[in-house]
Parts: sequence; structure tokens; C-alpha cells
Amino acid sequence: MDILDKFLKQYSYRFSKGYPDMNNPKDKEMLFEMVNSLIEQEEEKKLTKNDLISLIKNLDLDDKQIVKLYNRTKNFSSYRPIKTTLDRKKYNPLILKKFSKEIQDLIEDLPKNEVDDFINYLNNIEKKINFPTNKTGNLFKTLSATGVHDSVVNKII
Repeated sequence: MDILDKFLKQYSYRFSKGYPDMNNPKDKEMLFEMVNSLIEQEEEKKLTKNDLISLIKNLDLDDKQIVKLYNRTKNFSSYRPIKTTLDRKKYNPLILKKFSKEIQDLIEDLPKNEVDDFINYLNNIEKKINFPTNKTGNLFKTLSATGVHDSVVNKII
């Protein structure tokens, strides 16, 4: 049964002919009011954590998919700090979201504590280091002063 059949079965008693007659202005107005009301109800429905848990419980996932979904979920909150940092660095708005998502994807499978340390570094503006302006030196040694784990640095670089 499609959505239209379901709608008509549920509301047909309200129309004089048992269905909305589009030549009848009263039926037409009543139909539009009902549809608008249903649309508003759908838009007002807010998803909850329980909706997410229920969805996950009903998914047919193998072990590899479960690990990937777990990593994506735990890394979900890293997007905004990454995007905020790139925005602060004056990245072009046309590529800002793309680069933020790419960095988020790169660190997705790393241990949570390492990603958390990276996000803490991004969020703590006072903790930032001044990078050398000369073109010599060891970038990994310089980055070690940030407290960001080498695995995060390796993934991003």
C-alpha cells in the first residue's frame, strides 16, 4: 500500500464522495490543510538518541561494519573543531567543508584518546605553537611539541 492509498483510507470519510474532489473548492481546501498539517508534524518530529540506538539494533551488520560504524560515531564530534580551526586559518570557504571532512575521515579509525588529544589541541587556542618560517628542520619533531600523537600527524600528513 502506497502512502497515497493509506492517506485516502485514513481520511476518505471526511469527503462527501469518499475522496477529495479537486473541482470542489471545499474538498480542495480541506485536502491542502490536511497535507500541510501532516508535513508540519513530520518536520516537528525530532530524532532522539533512542531512535539512533533503535536504528543500529535493527541494522544487519558484520563485525567489520560494526567497527567502522563505531569509529564513525565516536569521531562524529571532531568535524566542528576541525572546521573551526581551518576557518580561523582563513581557508577558502569553497573548500573549507571538504577539507574538514577529509581530515575527519583520515583520523576516524585512530584510538579515541589520540583523536581526543588532537581535538583538545585544536580547541585550545592558547596552546598553539609557532611553526618555524624557514624551510629546514624536522616537521615531526616540531609537531611533537603540540602533544598531538604521531599517528594523528602521520594520517593527516
